[in-house]
This record gives sequence, structure tokens and C-alpha cells, in this order.
Amino acid sequence: MTLPIDYVIEDETPDFSQSEAILRSETEALAEDLPEFDRFRSYYDGEQLLSYGTERFKETFGDSFDGLVSNWCGPVVDAVLDKLEVIGINIPGFEGLSGLIFDALRRNDFDEEQEELHEGVLVESRAYAIIWPDEDLGVRFDWQPAQNVRIKYADDDDRIPVWAIKRWVTSSGVVRINLYFADRIEKWRGTDEATNRTDIPLSLPNAGLERFFVDGEPWPLPNPIGEVPVVEFSNRKGSEIKGVIPLQDGINYLLTSGFGAAEFNAMRQKVMMTNADEPVGGWSNHPGRVWHLPHVLDAEGKPILSSIGEFSATDLDPYVKYIEMVLQHIALTTKTPVRMFFQSDRGGRGDAPSGDALRVEDQPLIDKAQSKQKRLGNSWYKVVRLTAKAMTGDSTLTLPAGEVIWQDLQADYRSALLEDAVRMMELRMPYEFIIKKLGLKPEEVALLEELGPEEIEESEPEVTEASQNGAEDESSEAEERSTTE
Repeated sequence: MTLPIDYVIEDETPDFSQSEAILRSETEALAEDLPEFDRFRSYYDGEQLLSYGTERFKETFGDSFDGLVSNWCGPVVDAVLDKLEVIGINIPGFEGLSGLIFDALRRNDFDEEQEELHEGVLVESRAYAIIWPDEDLGVRFDWQPAQNVRIKYADDDDRIPVWAIKRWVTSSGVVRINLYFADRIEKWRGTDEATNRTDIPLSLPNAGLERFFVDGEPWPLPNPIGEVPVVEFSNRKGSEIKGVIPLQDGINYLLTSGFGAAEFNAMRQKVMMTNADEPVGGWSNHPGRVWHLPHVLDAEGKPILSSIGEFSATDLDPYVKYIEMVLQHIALTTKTPVRMFFQSDRGGRGDAPSGDALRVEDQPLIDKAQSKQKRLGNSWYKVVRLTAKAMTGDSTLTLPAGEVIWQDLQADYRSALLEDAVRMMELRMPYEFIIKKLGLKPEEVALLEELGPEEIEESEPEVTEASQNGAEDESSEAEERSTTE
């Protein structure tokens, strides 16, 4: 693509001290966040360290319980993630452009990539999108995790980015850093090689930097968009699992403790008390083993009888109940429906919950997802604005206020409610009662009141007639079978 801006460095020996200072400070700041980001990601993926009450307990079992974790960080994130899906764009007065932008998003595997981006927001607390013109795709979207990107905002307006960096390691082990400004992109590389991401220098005082040149591309690269082409998607309260991790550790501890108790005391144990001398090879016990113990006499010549006792088994129910209590606490504090932690047995027969019950149970989660949609929607519309500039090549293009269109949060519940409504209609319940139970919006109720009764009245004779015809057909078939027999 031919860039509309002819950017030329007039000074043969430009001063890069400012850029280097930015790179060093931002990479140091990014390094401070990396351990926490990695910890959140590990817990979400189920890669969790076991918790032991004491060092003695850990020494006793060693690595016997490695991998014994019950990952409940995953459901907390996934419950919200499943409800975050952008399905369209609405720019008033620019309907054609709206379609072109959304097509460009889909050419960049938007359906799959948006899920990963939203997942990063919920797990690490933020994620990023980088927008840039592209000859083949029209625009290229680069979805980036929090571990790779940082944005610096203006001191007097935290909505305006001043610069951004993206840092990563190439497959050949070279550390690359891009520095994004509103008018240019500077590409840098580290002079020290790395073999994987953990080898990225966490700070740059001792690491060399040099400009990275691309064949046929000027350095720095002009920015035709006119803004820092990086958009941050953030979670206002941080990672969704930040408060879950301590409880997750507690659950893992209870699991190891319960399995430890099961290892030693889950079975009733017999104990023999005798003064008889220990036989050669020591005492042992197995099914069918019978010990014939000789009489042992005390000092007065009286026999000392052996006796058999029993150690009762450890009751493991308290471990189970304690874990359930912790899970209920997680469900309450994260607004995650309890059924995502427990298999419910409604009605004593495993009946599926009704649409109304589902909606009531999930309302806190719906409210939470709506809050996420509002915040993330603003970031997505920033992506739309930058995409419009990148596709048109007009850095002065101004779009009116618009919105991204999200998947309907109530869709699943409405389907269940409509099934309930059909059953109520079959029971000839009052029409007004059915509408009230659906819990629709006022405008939807008005539309149903306008169209609903007539449609029902018109369809009832058809249903009745069809039922009668079906009954007559069945009767005729029965008569034919009887005659044949």
C-alpha cells in the first residue's frame, strides 16, 4: 500500500535518546506486571501449585498429589466470556462503511480472535488491538495480550494515548520492540538474543538497542492514521479471578488433605494388643491370615490375654461440605450461577429449570455481562474509528457516535420462556398471565397486545381442525387394521 505521508528524516544523525528513554521505562513497567499476568493465566489454565498445611505434610506426601487441582477459576471467567460476542456495527449515516468495516474484521478471523481478546481482558485484566492498513485485507488487526503491550496516556486526558510499545520475541530468538506514535512507528530490536519469552530482558539498561529496518520501508514508518493505532481493552476491577485465587488455593488444600486422610484413615483398621513376642519377619496381616498367639504369663503366673481393637475410619464428608461452602462463596462473590459449580437436582427428578427460574438465577451474571459490554463497547468503537481512517486513508475522518452490536444476553432465556409460554397456552391459561410471566419489555408487551390475541384466535381453529383430522386418520387406520386381522 502506498502511504499518503512522505516522512523523511532530514537530520543524518537523529537524536534517539527520547525514544530509548521511553523504551527503557515502558519495558521496566511492563516487567513489573508480568509475574501477576502469568499467575492469572496459569490459574485460569489450571496450572496451579498445590497448597500444604505444613512442611511435614508436604514431606510426607512429596509429589504424590502433583496435578491434583480442581480448577474453578475457569468457570468464573467462562460464564462471562460466553456472553460477550460482537455481532455487528452501527454507524448512523454510514451504513455502507459499517458493513465494510465489519467485513474487514471478519477477514481478520474476528469471530475467533475476539473471544481470545475478551478472555485476556477477563483473565489478565486487559488486552490490546493494533490497527494498520493492509493491501490484501484492507486493514490488519493485531490482537495482543497484556504481556506484550503498554500504552501511555496524556497527563491531562486519560482518553488520549501519547505512545504505545509492543514487545515480543521472534521465532529466531530476536527481541523486537515497536514504538507507536501518532505520526510515526519506530521499529527496534535488541542486540541480545533470547530463546523464549521468559528470556526477554525485563529491563533494558544492560541490553543493547538498535533500529530495525525492513526492506523497502522507511524508518521511522509514517503513520497514515494520525493517531496511536493501539486500542486498550481493560477490565475496570482487574482480573476476574484475582479474588478467586486464594479460595482456589483453599480448595486445593482441602483436596490434598482429604486425599491424605483417605490414604491413611479412610478404612477401618484393626489393632491387636498382646504381650507375645514379635515373630520372625514381624507382624503382618492380610485376608485369611490367622495368628495363633501363645499364652503369656505375668509375674504371678496368671495369663495375659491378647485383645483386638479398632480404629474407626475418618469421615470425609466434612471435607466435601467445606469445599461446597467455598464454591458457594465463589459463586456469590463473582456472580456466577451456582449451577455452574453444582449439578442441580430440581424437583428431585433432575428436571431442567424453567426459563423464568433461569433468568432469575442468572440475573446477577446478566447485569455483570451488560456492564462489561458497555466498557468494552467503547473500546470496540475506537477500533471502528481507527479502522475507518486506515481503510479510507483519511486521518481527519470523524465518525458520529455509534455502537457495536452485541449478542442478545436474554436470547437463551427467551427461548426457554417461550417454551413455557407454549405449555401455558396448551393449558388454556389467561393471555395476560402468560405475557406477565414472559417478563418482556414494555414495547414488546405493546406489540404482543396488538398482534398476539388475534394471531392466537386465528390459529386455534386450525390447530383444532388439524387435531380432529389427525384423530380421524388414526381411527381409520385402526379400523383397517382390525378388518385385516
